[in-house]
Amino acid sequence: MTTKPKNKNSKIIDSLLGTAKEPSPRHDNTLTQIELINVLNWYRAYGDDDKLTYYLHVYASNMDCEVTHLHDSSCTTYGALVRAMGQGFNLRTEDIKKLKSFCTDNHKASTILTTKQPTKEKPKKIKYLEYVEDIEHGLDAAITGNDYIHNYEKSKTNIKKCIEYIDNLILSLEVDYKDKALSKDSYSAQTTYLVSLRTYYSAMTKSKSTHRISSNKTSIVKSVKFDNSSKHKFISKPVYPIDIIGKKKLYAYDMKKGKLSVFISVAEGFTFSGTTLKNINDDKSSSKSFKKTEQLSQQISELNNLYKDINRKELASVTRFNEDTILLAYS
Repeated sequence: MTTKPKNKNSKIIDSLLGTAKEPSPRHDNTLTQIELINVLNWYRAYGDDDKLTYYLHVYASNMDCEVTHLHDSSCTTYGALVRAMGQGFNLRTEDIKKLKSFCTDNHKASTILTTKQPTKEKPKKIKYLEYVEDIEHGLDAAITGNDYIHNYEKSKTNIKKCIEYIDNLILSLEVDYKDKALSKDSYSAQTTYLVSLRTYYSAMTKSKSTHRISSNKTSIVKSVKFDNSSKHKFISKPVYPIDIIGKKKLYAYDMKKGKLSVFISVAEGFTFSGTTLKNINDDKSSSKSFKKTEQLSQQISELNNLYKDINRKELASVTRFNEDTILLAYS
């Protein structure tokens, strides 16, 4: 059944309502010039200019080309070509050559800095982690049954470190208990104390203000590090950081650490600060160790079931992305 061509008014309505469906390949053959024009026309009518520009910037960076200084209409056109390839379209050799030539011709070389005389580095001051000492005193009190007045951490940065430290202690206690290095009473007393302290600090993180999402999405994601290679068998369509701005749920996988993470956002949706994912609901976000990459998917429903079935301890999710972070799917 052929789709009835849409007139100008229906296209405007689709754009406003967000009902226009992104094109996908109908065959494995190379796109003809007419087919390519139709695809580019779709992105011209419905595409997000910020996203298309960003796709081009990422593609160029993989060629060691710096084109982030460009934001004109040519960026959206060539960005549409990049997106089309990501969707699975096979482009003609000459179209790919034009894309690569655009990146190399517009590469902005970095400024060469004048050589300065090396300066002696000052020895770094070791700042003692007071919250570690506080937790250790609390553990001693829990074991002996004595009272202890906490010197609670107030720094938002250190509170997150506290929670990570507590999670590691709980895991360590579990290992010691299974190895019969701890008695049941000692294990129970310490674990109960740590879980209670973690609950307290988690409640403090809820009161933090959320980051407002800037209208300039390209600037938000310019420093985000992630693995955007297409070598992984479970990746059929690349997901970019700019795609998840304002979204509510995200699955990501760390290839180096072998961890699958699920992130749930607060009301405003995801945003970034540098290469760190922001506006996270810490209580609903978590990660699990998972090595079977052949079972990974890019479907939210499949990932929901997979994550639920992973019989591993839930750990605090790591929100700072790096070159090993693969963005799987979002909603």
